[in-house]
Amino acid sequence: MHADTGYQGLQKLHANTHKPAQATKKHPLTDEQKRVNRQINSPARGG
Repeated sequence: MHADTGYQGLQKLHANTHKPAQATKKHPLTDEQKRVNRQINSPARGG
């Protein structure tokens, strides 16, 4: 199951939940994290 960061408590209910990584000012996202976020947020993810 894919969810945005507004559903942070969903991981407790569903073990197979994926939410995008979140960048901070001191810790920007890596290229790999950006790639995974694009996959999670893609409308073609089938969910």
